[in-house]
This record gives sequence, C-alpha cells and structure tokens, in this order.
Amino acid sequence: MKWFKRLVFLSMVLFFGLSLQAQEDGESNDAGHPKTKFGIGISIGTNTHRFGDDEDYKFYKTGAVMGIYVPININGKWRMEPEVSFNTMSGKINSEEGIYSYSSSSTLKISRYGVGVLYRKKREQTETYLGVRFGKAFVEDKSSSSYEEPGYENARSEKRNRSDLYLGPVAGGEYYFSPFFSIGGEAQVIYTKVGRTYGDEYEDDEDGNIDFDVHAWDTRAHLFVRWYF
Repeated sequence: MKWFKRLVFLSMVLFFGLSLQAQEDGESNDAGHPKTKFGIGISIGTNTHRFGDDEDYKFYKTGAVMGIYVPININGKWRMEPEVSFNTMSGKINSEEGIYSYSSSSTLKISRYGVGVLYRKKREQTETYLGVRFGKAFVEDKSSSSYEEPGYENARSEKRNRSDLYLGPVAGGEYYFSPFFSIGGEAQVIYTKVGRTYGDEYEDDEDGNIDFDVHAWDTRAHLFVRWYF
C-alpha cells in the first residue's frame, strides 16, 4: 500500500507537468528549432544522518544520495521537475569500558518523492535557475544492540518507520554541451518536518508510538547530469 501511494503521487505530478508541456509544443526558439521540453536527469549528492539513540553512544555519518529527475520545460522560463531519490546507510558502534561492553548496528533506508518548480534564465550555452523543491521522504531504520556487564546481558532488535515532509529554496545552473545534454550543480536549503515514528515494539500500543516534534534545516549540494529530448 505504501508503494502504491508513492506511485500515485509521482504519477499525478508527472501527468500534470506533461499536460502543461503539451500546451506549449507548437512554440519554437530563436533559431527556429522546436523547444526542448522533456528530459531525464540524475544527481549525486550527500546527506548526513545520526546513528544511535543513546547520547553516550551516537555518531554521525555522511553518505551518497542518488536521485532521478524528469525536467519538463513548460516554456522558455519555467521548469517542473519531478524527482525520486534513494539513500541507504549503515553504521556500527562498539564500545568497551572495563567490564562493560556495548554494541549496536543500524541500517537506514530513505526514499524521497517530490517535485521542483524552477524559474530559468538562459544565457547562450548556460542556464541558471531559482526555485523551490518539496515532497515527502519515507524512512526505514533497522537496528540491533546489546549491552553486557557482570551478571547482566540485554539484546534487542527493532524496526522503525516514519515519513517526513521537506521544503526549501534551491539555486542552480547548467552548461549545455549540446541542445540535448547538460551538466550542472545545485545548492539547496531544506526544511524538514520529521513525522511520527512507528516501531515493531509498539505495534499493539498506539499510544506507545514515538511522536517526534522535530524541525530541521540543512544545506545540500548536488551535481546534475541531464539529457533532453
């Protein structure tokens, strides 16, 4: 059901953008050639996440994020760009202090589904843009941990899920090596509203689910490669 909802959301965004594109298909650029309206792109960026719930046993790790984009040029000034990105990270903690020992391992999977609305400014072979990106991120966190001391041992494993909302301004540019291929970069300032977290250990107790009142800001940088048709 979760994947179905995500697919419906992405399909609606893509359908809306293609409908707007179809209204502009008769226009031409200054050279008399049809305007390029549709393409596909990929991005490479980084994201940082925290591992470990305990304040004494926590660390931050930065990993790569890969995104798939569908740039849709509505006219000479605007672009709608649906996006899907994926990020998987793993982390381990091992600590021994005398007769005490603690170990923990976590695997974090994040998928994002969103759209960008961008205002474009073309200058010969370069193009700059400003706009906003927004969407929803689905997070799955699987972890296991163990703690040992003389006469006592405790081990547990759990899986948690949550969905976050994100929104933020972006600025970028791209260089066209041809009308059909470009390389560029983008800077983002993203606000995230962290959603309610559901875990296996709370599945029979709705009141036991963890409700995070967390708002986060972070900056991101991405490298883009786009192909146009």
